[in-house]
Amino acid sequence: MNIEEQKNIIATFLGISPNEVTSKTKIDREALQGSVKIHRLRSALKATGVNPSSWENINTFGDLNGTKFDSEPTSTQISISSDPHHHTDSPSNKIAIGIDIESEKSIPDTSDYFEDQFFKDNFSGKEISYCSRAANPKACFAGRFAAKEAIFKATKGDCGKDFSKIEIDVLADGSPTNNLCSLSISHLNEIELSIAVAIPSKLESVSLNESASLDKISLPNETQMEKPTVFIRLNNILLWALVLSTCSYIVIKEILPSIL
Repeated sequence: MNIEEQKNIIATFLGISPNEVTSKTKIDREALQGSVKIHRLRSALKATGVNPSSWENINTFGDLNGTKFDSEPTSTQISISSDPHHHTDSPSNKIAIGIDIESEKSIPDTSDYFEDQFFKDNFSGKEISYCSRAANPKACFAGRFAAKEAIFKATKGDCGKDFSKIEIDVLADGSPTNNLCSLSISHLNEIELSIAVAIPSKLESVSLNESASLDKISLPNETQMEKPTVFIRLNNILLWALVLSTCSYIVIKEILPSIL
């Protein structure tokens, strides 16, 4: 793929003329404003043969082609990646919550969900089959993409960067499920948003081995047995508090002004 073709793709996503695309043109999260848009750009480039081994250090068009403008950081400088999926390590025993909001308008149109590069890169075959049969496929895909982003944030990236392998399954009652996190997905059709909240499943229980030495000193057996349940309830309360506050913000910010 030649440079001009790359410029045309980047210009389309940035909403500028191809002639305005230079080596210093930013193609990171700040420039593209949205996780779906970043994934769409990468899939569009990948479909035409552009597929860097790592996107973590691709911040400009020059980075994509191996042209560097900034000096390498010295020992006194701190290198900060703008990759949306770059996270520093954090202790696994801390409570972590991920939340993401996506609009169905950000999901690309296609005549074949199974062959489109964006959908192949970000959804499993099972997910594509499920959402493509939904009454509103794009809303279904937006909800699952938001859930994947929420899971990535909640697990601090431990789930991996390949979204097609972070599968959102469906329980018998229709609710979403994932082996890493507890999920909640809501669709607000009025403003075409999908909201997902995730709490890592491994944080919903307390290690009895870790707590036994402390509990034996000050807590009776009955309290020892109730502690994990209380911990789970606190997590659930926090989860729904976040969902409620997010929905309230959207209603106040987006819906009420249009009504009034």
